Order: sequence, then structure tokens, then C-alpha cells
Amino acid sequence: MTSSSESDRATPEKNATASRRAMIGCLGIPALLLVLIILGLGVWYQVEMRQARRALATELKYVRERGVPLTSLDLEDSYRLDPQREDVTAELLKLLAIADDRQLQTLAAALPIVGNGASPPSPGKDWPQLDEVEAYLGKHQAMRDFVATLPNRPFTVRYPVDLTQGMNAKLPHVQQVRHAARLLQLQCHVDLHRNLPAEAVKRILEVLALSDTLANEPIIISQLVRCALQGVALRMLADTLQHADVSDADLLRLQTALQQFDGQQSWRQGLQGERAMAYTASTLPLNKIGSPTLTRADLERFASRQPPRPHDAALTLRIFRQMEVATDESLLKAIEAGAETDSEVKLIAAHPVKRVVHMQSLLYTPALGTGVQAAARTDASLQSAATAIAALRFRRANRVWPQQLSQLVPEFLTAVPTDPFDGQPLRMVVTDSEFKVYSIGKDKVDQGGDLAEPQMRDLGFVAPWRDAK
Repeated sequence: MTSSSESDRATPEKNATASRRAMIGCLGIPALLLVLIILGLGVWYQVEMRQARRALATELKYVRERGVPLTSLDLEDSYRLDPQREDVTAELLKLLAIADDRQLQTLAAALPIVGNGASPPSPGKDWPQLDEVEAYLGKHQAMRDFVATLPNRPFTVRYPVDLTQGMNAKLPHVQQVRHAARLLQLQCHVDLHRNLPAEAVKRILEVLALSDTLANEPIIISQLVRCALQGVALRMLADTLQHADVSDADLLRLQTALQQFDGQQSWRQGLQGERAMAYTASTLPLNKIGSPTLTRADLERFASRQPPRPHDAALTLRIFRQMEVATDESLLKAIEAGAETDSEVKLIAAHPVKRVVHMQSLLYTPALGTGVQAAARTDASLQSAATAIAALRFRRANRVWPQQLSQLVPEFLTAVPTDPFDGQPLRMVVTDSEFKVYSIGKDKVDQGGDLAEPQMRDLGFVAPWRDAK
């Protein structure tokens, strides 16, 4: 009896012990797994950080050995005046400031090009606003007189932009330069209506010179505006050749000026600035990015430390390195690198983890493919125009168009320009009334020189033969 009673009492105790053990096992095993996972993640994180820092060190070494700006502080210090040229910055800024005059803005509102007015009619047709336009342009005479000197003087400009502010840098001069170019474009229309082709040519050369005031500014947006101004000059040139007889001497001046643009250098200049700004952002704490209150001392302090997001910094620098190395080779290689960069960035953006780890890279690199396309389009368009003018000079000398671009070398061209989109010589289409030089453009499909707006499947320029009309 006693034995049985003791056994009965022991059974619940055993069951309770077994339950406690089971509970401990149920709780302990997941806890142990959690600890192992945390330890594993810690080890993985350390390995990843070590690899990221190693990759970052490699990229930093490349930039330093190349001797180009790494931070926005370096960028600010590198943007200097050319000591061998005349500094025209102060006078230029004083005259460009007229773009901000509210009274003149009101007067411009109803005018073409500088305002919202209808486009000027073709030369020879009635232009009811002509006197009003000339009166408006007369109020900018001092600025026009100054810009007229630029094509004939070796000048240098350093606009007062504070590049230490990176993406927050203010660029009021960019819009002022664009406004000045529109004034010159409007004046060119007036010159053509007044049958002053030599004056119209001067306006074209002045716009090209005005665009060169941005040539050394190491920011992609400034280089893109420069490209846009070159496009304005090309439209002015097309109108001038279509409606006026341009002298042989002026044709040569125009051809020479058009050939000065270097698409590779323009794109390289912008790349260096964007990289410095992007890397500087990667050295900042997240709550400091975009802050307008950062001082030079703050930036120096942060730049002296290891970037808090080495994965992001390494990827950003690697993308810019690949673009820069490709640009050094040719615009064609840069275009190909830009396409590869765009594809990589899209894949990162679609990945749930990588898009968080590389959020700054996604912010600073998506425009690279588009930017290099703009530089290549400008390069192709300007070289096409210069070559078409060379063909026009050839016809004036020989009374026939050249049947191959190679016929222009060496008397009218030093070499046949290369199409930046495929590395082949520029193409041509010739009729009795015009000579067309073109690039196949970004789709890399030869459309036979289809320059019709708005699709403009190829890029190029047409030189008309006015005697054929």
C-alpha cells in the first residue's frame, strides 16, 4: 500500500519535470538558433564590411593616382582661372545680371524666343514686331557689345559657384547665360531680316563663345547647358545658310569655331564634378546630406573619416571609374559604358536589399547614360555642321559637290570626323540643291539621313546650295 501511494505521488512530479524540460527545449532551441543566426549575421556583416572597405580603398587609390578631385572641397579648389588668359568674369557677370531685370522681363513677355511670342517669320516676310524687337534689344546694347568681343580674345571665366555645397550648389549664372544666348538668337533673326548676313554670322560665333564660358565648369548640368547653347548656334546657322549668302571667309570662321567643341573633354569635365559631389555625400551622416548649413570645416572633418556606408561609396566610385576610363578611350565606349551602368542601376533598384544598401548610388548615377548621350549628340551635330560647311566651300571652289567626304581632306578638312555612336566616318547624302552630313544617332540604325522633326531619327546638318533655288 505504501509503495503504491509513493508511486502515485511521484508520477505527477515526473510529469511536471518532463513538461518543464520540454518547455525549456521548445524555448531554448529557437533561442539558440536565434543566437547562432545573430552571430552568423554578425560574422557575415564583418566580412561584407571588410570587403567593402577593401573595394573602397581600391577606388580611392585610382582617383588619387589620377590626380583629379575626390571631394567637393577638392572640386572647389580645382575650378580655377587660366592664368594664361584674360579674366572676364567680373564684367561678364555684371552684364549678364540684366536677365534679372523685372521691367525687361515684362517687355520680353510677348516677344519671340525671349518670351512667349510666336516664332519670327522667315526673312523677306513681314514681321510686325520687328521694330519692337529692335527696341528691346537696344536695351541690352552693353551686354551685346561685350559678348561681341569674346570670339576674338583668349578669355577665361570662373563663375562664383560654391562647389563645396555639392548638389546644393546654386547656379544662377547658368540661366543668365541661356538668356544671353536667346538674345543673340533673336538678334540673328533681326540681322537676317535686315539682310545683314555678316552680322548674323557674328551672332552665331558669339553664342559659341558664350557657351565656352561654361567649358571649365566641372558640373554635368553646366556641361549640358553648354551643349544646349551649341544647339542654339546650330539652329541659327541653319537659318543663316538657308536665307543668306555667307562669304567664304565667314564660312571658314564658322567651320573653325564649330570644330573647337570636344565632346569627350566636356563629358569628362562633368563626370569629375559629379563623382566628387557623390563621394562627398557618402562621407556625410544621413541627417547631414543636403544640409545647407555645412561649413568647409564640417566637410573637411567628415571627409577625413571612413565613409559610414562603404558599400555605397565603393559602388559609386566604381561606376564613375568605369565611365571615366571608357570616356578616355572614346565617346563610343562611354556610350556603351553608360548603357551598362543604366542596366546595373535598374537591377539594383529592383532588388529589395541592394536598393537600400546602395540608395546613394541610385541617387547619383542614373543620369550618366543620358548625359553621355547628350554630349555625343552635340559632338555629332557640330562635326556634321563643320563637315557640311567644308563641302559647301568645296562646291564654291569646284562648282560640284564632293562625292565622298574623303575628297574634303586635306584642303577643306584635316580628317573625316568619326560618328561617336558607332565609330565609323560620318555619312553623307548629296543632291544638286543640298549636302547633308549625318550621324546614325543613339539607335545606331542608318535611316539615310532622316533629319525630319520631331523624331529626327538621325543627327546631322544640311548645307543648301542657294544657286540651285
